[in-house]
Amino acid sequence: MSSLRPGDVLSFSSGFQQRGPHGFRVLRNEKGGLLNLLKTRWPQLLEPFEGRTPMVINAYPACIGRFEFAVVVDSYLSGSIVSRALMLAELEKLPVMLVGQPLFVADAIFRHLDRGLVLPDTILIGVGGYALPRSLEAAMLGALRESAATSTCSRATAWPRSTRACWSASIATTKAR
Repeated sequence: MSSLRPGDVLSFSSGFQQRGPHGFRVLRNEKGGLLNLLKTRWPQLLEPFEGRTPMVINAYPACIGRFEFAVVVDSYLSGSIVSRALMLAELEKLPVMLVGQPLFVADAIFRHLDRGLVLPDTILIGVGGYALPRSLEAAMLGALRESAATSTCSRATAWPRSTRACWSASIATTKAR
């Protein structure tokens, strides 16, 4: 009998050593996923999202789950797709949850801003896979602040017991010039 259920998402996980047919990571949304984690640990991060449908931009090199509460863009690790998604979110007035590994997320944001493109009014940046150096976080949030007339930022970090990976979340609420 299969342990798989309708709605399961099977994803390759580079940290998992089982390479056979049962070596996939099974993603289920039974506990509310990312949104529930944020509501539980950092409710203040979601205040700018109240009553709004967010856009989740997946900037990881793997599937990160299902997001029934959001419009989802899979970037396939393309900075230009992240930039297009940010432009679309701004045009549609959607707040953004941008999740990925620190260097790729920072590079995507810096390139977007270097092109003089506008940002959505609210961006929640969640990074993981490896630690986010404070200097990179400061540079990234500084660039977001410079691109807007006003901004507010907060930081939260958690280290799950089952892994050495770090998960950080930073929010920048901006108003375009």
